[in-house]
Amino acid sequence: MSNALQANGANPGKQTKSAPIYTGRFFSGLYTNRSPLRDAKRPQIQEKFYGVAGDALIDGSNAEITNKLTLGRRPGNPIYDNVNEWQNILSFDDFKVSKALNDAFGQVTEAIYTMVSEGPDVGGYQPANASLSAVAGPDAAVPFQKQAGQSPTTVWRSLSPSAGQTYGVQVGNEFYFGNGVDNKKWLQTLFTRTSAVDDTLLPLNTYPFMTTYLIDPNFNIQQLIGSIVQSADQTVASPSVSNIYIESLFIENNVLTLNMSAAPFNTGSGGAVPYPPLGTQYIIWSLDNGTTGQFGVDNNTAFTGQLAFLQGLEITITNTTGWSNTVPIKASVLHANLGSSGSPIVIGAGANSAFLQVLNGGTVPSIQPSQYVLLGASVPVWGSTAPSSVNNFGGSITLDGQALWVNRGLTVENWGIEPPDEALTVSSTGATAGSWSPNTYYSPASIVQDTAGYLWQVFKQGVTGAGFSNASFPSNPNPAPKFDIYTVEFNGVVGGAEQVTFGVEAMTGARLLAAGDTFIVNRLRVQFPVQCTACNGLTFTVVS
Repeated sequence: MSNALQANGANPGKQTKSAPIYTGRFFSGLYTNRSPLRDAKRPQIQEKFYGVAGDALIDGSNAEITNKLTLGRRPGNPIYDNVNEWQNILSFDDFKVSKALNDAFGQVTEAIYTMVSEGPDVGGYQPANASLSAVAGPDAAVPFQKQAGQSPTTVWRSLSPSAGQTYGVQVGNEFYFGNGVDNKKWLQTLFTRTSAVDDTLLPLNTYPFMTTYLIDPNFNIQQLIGSIVQSADQTVASPSVSNIYIESLFIENNVLTLNMSAAPFNTGSGGAVPYPPLGTQYIIWSLDNGTTGQFGVDNNTAFTGQLAFLQGLEITITNTTGWSNTVPIKASVLHANLGSSGSPIVIGAGANSAFLQVLNGGTVPSIQPSQYVLLGASVPVWGSTAPSSVNNFGGSITLDGQALWVNRGLTVENWGIEPPDEALTVSSTGATAGSWSPNTYYSPASIVQDTAGYLWQVFKQGVTGAGFSNASFPSNPNPAPKFDIYTVEFNGVVGGAEQVTFGVEAMTGARLLAAGDTFIVNRLRVQFPVQCTACNGLTFTVVS
């Protein structure tokens, strides 16, 4: 039996499994005793040569046939949205926010929004540019960002009168949309942090670092970034918040020394929970990263905190014992001397304000791999500073028990490359001293040549000062020599210090090292012994 597609000329290689999804008119009438798989009205011979009468209402609600023989909504049904006023609706879309589990971190597993695209309404009673709004269904009444000065449902209203209809696509819990001018993405989540989960272990298998986030009362995204090193034994049955924090620090000869509040929990060499080995990596974070903080930046006032370069810095430890005021932790950094062993830089915000984040995994249990992190005894006061060019995109850090959250700003962000809003200033001179400008941001990949011909590489990104010029370079610099390492031999502890013997290429002249000189190992790929790559990033002092 031919269907409506074949009756109109379709000639597939095999019987089609498809049928038209649109019926232009209804004319068969009511047939209560019929098969939903065939025509209800015509005899078989007419079906064969003239095609089936494909109109049918098999199931559904709130619909009926109008006197124009078309489908219509049954009169008397409530209006879908009787709260908001719409002016120039162009299209609808849907956005389904989901969560895997119904648990203490959120009992709503799906929230459906109707996305409404409005075009510009120049001559209406309330002229405005094109916008995208979200109407929540009865099971999706979760808060989202309200754009300043707009209606409660507005996700984004374009600032350009040229913006037109919005087209969007969902990827995970993000809705990417564009209107011919703006390219935006709207992020939503059903994860919640309430008092119901105070003193609760957060399972990292379900809610991993970096991909777990919530929306705080200020409609900012708070991202879970890591956990803090602990001083007490952590078990799943009996966890506790025992965060280790930085008390003071100093830098001498490119070696960062951190005086910690306590040592990490361990059961000694060869125990079930060994001491962090040589080469273990951590990340430094401080809560004091506001526009006047010791770890903060304010480009509006040209303020840079004394320790701002340490915020978010990944370090590799170079000693295997200590972590206290008597035996501090050490790591290699490229920075000018700062403070001293006799007069270290004290963490101004006091106790429990500067921490070391475990690079991978949680803190419960104490032995790696740890799959849990313990939340605090109460819902934290979320940091309200959003990342921006003013603070070098360093949002507020929030402490929640053993966990650290970072403010990532509002839920609507740009995606793709945002076009400039002013004319570009282009230089064709390349990376030379003539193109190096004051009050300009440079990345670590930047290299500049001074007037004497020396090359200078940026090792810490940032903005140059207003008084910078070619004269700021030293007239007689000491170039950092580079040399190849061919062999590595670990000698163990000699004279109270760990000693390593490096076999290197022949060095003469300015490249010759003397006792007391320091050097940093990078990109070491020597195959013997196996663990020699642990030396990468470490600073060594020449003995002989």
